[in-house]
Amino acid sequence: MANFPLIVGGYTDEPSQGIYRLSYNAQAHTFSQAKLIANTHNPSIALKHGALWYVVEETDPGKLHVFQNDDNNSWNCLATLDSGGASPCHLAINASASHLAVANYMGGSIAIYSLDETGLPQSSPQVIQHYGRGLTARQEAPHAHYVVFADNYAQQPGIYAVDLGLDQIIWYAHIQPGVWGDAQIVLRAPAGDGPRHMAIHPTNGKIYVLNELSNILSVHEVTADGSWHTQQRVSTLPASFSGENISAHIIISENGQYVYTSNRGHHSIAVFKIRVDGTLELLQIQPCGGLWPRYFTFLDAGTRLIVAHEHSNSLAAFIVKTDGCLQDTQARGSVHKPTFVSEA
Repeated sequence: MANFPLIVGGYTDEPSQGIYRLSYNAQAHTFSQAKLIANTHNPSIALKHGALWYVVEETDPGKLHVFQNDDNNSWNCLATLDSGGASPCHLAINASASHLAVANYMGGSIAIYSLDETGLPQSSPQVIQHYGRGLTARQEAPHAHYVVFADNYAQQPGIYAVDLGLDQIIWYAHIQPGVWGDAQIVLRAPAGDGPRHMAIHPTNGKIYVLNELSNILSVHEVTADGSWHTQQRVSTLPASFSGENISAHIIISENGQYVYTSNRGHHSIAVFKIRVDGTLELLQIQPCGGLWPRYFTFLDAGTRLIVAHEHSNSLAAFIVKTDGCLQDTQARGSVHKPTFVSEA
């Protein structure tokens, strides 16, 4: 397929009005004009599940919307609920599609919804509040930034919550149907690290954590008791860089051989090769083609990479070469303050 439909959203000060659809032509290396498909406020992230899209509004109080993709021109909103906190910034669905979790950044909490067979939330969520603060001014309170459903030790299902404000990653076990708890702090990051996003390797079980404030990518293995052991810490920036930067997003390649992270300030994508033991080797730090690469996603079985630039109001397209490195196509798309991009 040469033409890839994309969904993009972001902050909705003038002129943006919500969520947009556009396409990327991988042969001509061009983006189409973005068209509004859902009017909403500050849609900071979206998650596709079948014909449904879950979208959070980064507002106070935060909102969770459930949209149905009726056609290419508009989305139908099926439900709107409170997110259980303020400024939600991430969400995840479990493998059986029975639960949806939301991370509330300013609220410092996570919310877990039970879903019915149609994918709609059944009731108000279970809200788990975090408490405390970290070292830096950005860590004046808890800031839940990422959630993911996973199996911990002994194949126990649960949720990992990444809290930038507390320098912690917390595991919540699935105690009984619809109830999550028994908190276990699996990672106490060095003070001021500010963990933001994480990625679980699909085969080696290693967990890769991107720390926003220290610009460190750390590698961890899960031990028999469910705690984590840190194997490696590596910078996402070139040694010669001395400016301001905060890391943003992390993805493991579809073939499980490479890790990609984005740098906001240096405006680049760092590419790492995953060694046999799960540790990392830096391959490339590629200029990202815009300013403030908040998010990026793979297309075409991992052979293309699309980067969303919040500060330059743009998208950029890259070819992912066979060695994992990126090649800029020079294709640029126009979207106002994008915070996420996803294949439609």
